[in-house]
Amino acid sequence: WRRLAVVARLLSRVSDHGRLRSVAAACGVVVREGRMSRLVEKTVRDELPAQLGSILRLLGGTANVSDLAASVYFWGDHVRRQWAMDYYAGGRE
Repeated sequence: WRRLAVVARLLSRVSDHGRLRSVAAACGVVVREGRMSRLVEKTVRDELPAQLGSILRLLGGTANVSDLAASVYFWGDHVRRQWAMDYYAGGRE
C-alpha cells in the first residue's frame, strides 16, 4: 500500500500527460544536473515526493503518467540507472 500511496501523491501533481516516453528524458531540458543527481541517489521511495514534486513543477506539471507511476512503484537500482541514462540522453528518443 505504501508504494501506491507514493505513486498517487505524485500523480496528483501531474496536470498534463507528457509526450516523451520518459520523465527523466524530459528533465534533461529543464532540470540541473545536481538536482537530478540527488534524485537518482535516493534509495528510499518515501523520499521521492519532495524531490520529484519540485521537478514536476519545473516541468509545468507535464509528465508521462505511466512512466512516472512505474518508475516510482518499482524505484530501485535498475530504475535509478535508467533515469540517469534517459536524463543524459536529453530527451533524444
